[in-house]
Amino acid sequence: MKTREGESSRMSAVPPFTSCATKLKRYIHLAQRNAFVYSPDAPYDDWTMLICEDGLVEYRVGNRSGEARAGDIVLCPPGEVLHRNALTIVSFQFAIFELRSFSEEKEIPFPYYGKHSFPQMSQFLVFAEKLKSSRELISESYTEHLLNDALYQIVREKTIRQKQKKATDPAMAEAVRFIHQHVFDEVSTKSAADHVGMYQSQFTRKFQKEMGTSPSGYIAGLRLEKIAALLVETDDSLEKIAHQSGYQNAYYLSRVFSKAMKMSPSQYRRIHQV
Repeated sequence: MKTREGESSRMSAVPPFTSCATKLKRYIHLAQRNAFVYSPDAPYDDWTMLICEDGLVEYRVGNRSGEARAGDIVLCPPGEVLHRNALTIVSFQFAIFELRSFSEEKEIPFPYYGKHSFPQMSQFLVFAEKLKSSRELISESYTEHLLNDALYQIVREKTIRQKQKKATDPAMAEAVRFIHQHVFDEVSTKSAADHVGMYQSQFTRKFQKEMGTSPSGYIAGLRLEKIAALLVETDDSLEKIAHQSGYQNAYYLSRVFSKAMKMSPSQYRRIHQV
């Protein structure tokens, strides 16, 4: 069965994603390349990423296909072939890299592939320009940070779409509302379960079924998402953001954020702020 364009979920039974790490194997940038068709004879052993800067490219990854244009990236897992057909003159970046992803401390398969569109073109342009110059001007490690960030972007957008899904169960809908209202307070699985009058074990099972992630994973992801937004959208100090988000101090917030995001808050702000 063919999956619609842009669908990027790889599997539904994977535990909640929390972090990833990349190791760059190869990188190329091609500008103003004439129309072409390219289908490798064999799949790569590692992950590949096509970053489309200009033009129009038809792609196929396994049973997923569509068109990519400026502002899109296409992610292909090991063991699959990334077929591409440039329909116009194109400019793009292409990276091959090792990828390890984790749920807390447990290693899991990275759960998404296919096309991902950046929500804002300005954000994509900053990312593409930094990636293009990262190895020559800074370091390969910085290139890997940028690749990590693109992967986090994919996960964030998928998570946001899941969170925007309306809970059909009234108790779970109320739990979600309660979590959003108190995400920077002392909200927990227990307090959310108590709020809707359920035993914690029963609440966890129902929440997982309804929202596709555990209550604790949902809370942690939402909290990090809001902290990341404060880093990008404000010039507030880390100490101020720590107090706003319920952390003891900037040092503790930095430890939590760096562990989850594999980069410090200051690095995240530097990469994302336009």
